[in-house]
Amino acid sequence: MWSLTGRNGNIPMQLTVNGVPRSWLDPYTGSHDATNTASGFILLRVTSGDKVMIRTHPTFLPKGYIESDTWIQSGFGGWVLGYD
Repeated sequence: MWSLTGRNGNIPMQLTVNGVPRSWLDPYTGSHDATNTASGFILLRVTSGDKVMIRTHPTFLPKGYIESDTWIQSGFGGWVLGYD
């Protein structure tokens, strides 16, 4: 599960594994001084050495900013359900 809260625009984000986009979020806020949160859930099999990253969309210029304060937090959570 991962979530992102944006303010004053839209900030398309991608979750990538080894540079390949696997999921995306876009917490679009259509008005000034507004916030919106988007959440996603994805199940992936990754192995030791894989690089999991969250990045802004490479072909879109983000507008606004990621909100983070005492009450609003963006987040990422991962679990190991089993391994060989």
